[in-house]
Amino acid sequence: MFALLQSKPQSITLVPTETYAAFEVLAQADVFNNIDRRLPIIDALSLTAKHRIRLAEQIILQQTCEASPVEPSSTKPANADQVSFC
Repeated sequence: MFALLQSKPQSITLVPTETYAAFEVLAQADVFNNIDRRLPIIDALSLTAKHRIRLAEQIILQQTCEASPVEPSSTKPANADQVSFC
């Protein structure tokens, strides 16, 4: 998940704080994992990282949608059955 977020240019331009926050939590989880893989805090840190990554991705999606608003069309597009979040 984090690698996918990092591969997006917007992770640096739009959400650098959120991206770094996710990285920090993952780094902490890695440190604890090197000590003992069975520590319960690893799962908690992993969950926190997932939440921060999802937040960053949601912000990117929202900013992308706001930057390119969808204009109404009188014709039904070929992929009209697909859900659009913008």
